[in-house]
Amino acid sequence: MTIVAFCYSDQRSASVRYRVIYPLEQLHQQKGIQSIQVFPGYSFRRIYIMLKACWFLALQANQNDVVLIHKVYSKRLYARILHWIISQTPAHLIYDIDDAEWERNSPQMMHRLMSKVHTIHVGSHTLKETLEAKYKSVLLLTSCVNAPKLKRKELAQTLHLGWIGGYNSSPIPSTFSHKNAILQLVLPALQMIKIPMQLTLLGVERSADRSELDEHIQRFLPHVQLFLPEGIDWNDEAAIDAHIEQWDLGIAIMVDHPFNHAKSAFKAKQYMNCGTPALGNPVGENMVFIQHRSAGFIASSSAEIATEISYYNNLTPDEKKQMRSTCLLHAKNFRMNTYTNALESSISALHLQPAAPHVAIDS
Repeated sequence: MTIVAFCYSDQRSASVRYRVIYPLEQLHQQKGIQSIQVFPGYSFRRIYIMLKACWFLALQANQNDVVLIHKVYSKRLYARILHWIISQTPAHLIYDIDDAEWERNSPQMMHRLMSKVHTIHVGSHTLKETLEAKYKSVLLLTSCVNAPKLKRKELAQTLHLGWIGGYNSSPIPSTFSHKNAILQLVLPALQMIKIPMQLTLLGVERSADRSELDEHIQRFLPHVQLFLPEGIDWNDEAAIDAHIEQWDLGIAIMVDHPFNHAKSAFKAKQYMNCGTPALGNPVGENMVFIQHRSAGFIASSSAEIATEISYYNNLTPDEKKQMRSTCLLHAKNFRMNTYTNALESSISALHLQPAAPHVAIDS
């Protein structure tokens, strides 16, 4: 069997790493399953791999092989070639998506591809419910994380909060952006708590955003020491984990918007996987994975965020260590083996069926 994966982006995307690259590496190591991983781009190597994948699917593939389409939604050349090649191959077809991309991108190509495949993999219950209204075979595969290499032993005396993600990529951020969550929900909460603390934000890359945050902290939050690390290598998982495990609380607050309703609580999983309790609101899958006041906290407003931060800060050192231990125990439920096993089971189920095209239900 060969799995040919067509990704919407490359390894810089956490979604690509955790839903394609790492699971396929595990399947190769554990089961000997080969894969061809195609990333969009015009370098000689990427064009060569694209041609190799198309040649294989058109002339060599059979019903034992699998095409895995990860979140491709553009209408440009890459997606059009992919749409053509899957109509020519006998391989089984899977479309994988872990965001409600139709909220920020044109959905036409996405749904054209979905209508051609045998199974759709999704990362959240909301995505599953949304797509089941139109498509027959939709399977929930929650996003998982790799086991970290932990080093931290003692808790710091100063409360340290942290956040990781794509803060903002546009001069005019979308209403549901992470930037708005930080500015509108998190920073007002910190203004209510008059204790010294540290705040680390991983992923603030635009100079305008960095300046805005610096100015806000200086004017309204003099008790907060802000850290905005630069030059982050998103492929260096050990370095990312080293940041997270130093935090007392990991922030998983999102704007209440349909796009975020489909989120898989990946931030919360990253935090708990490093023994860091997650502080989230009841948006997306946060309520599924964050165990309130056991392996994290759920708060619906800035006032509640402030309350839960204060609650954690008032815990004894032993109580904090117990919460970190609970996070590590809970994280075993969403380690990479869980995702890999679910992916393998889905592929095995496909191979028990005739390779007939997936048919969309008329809405």
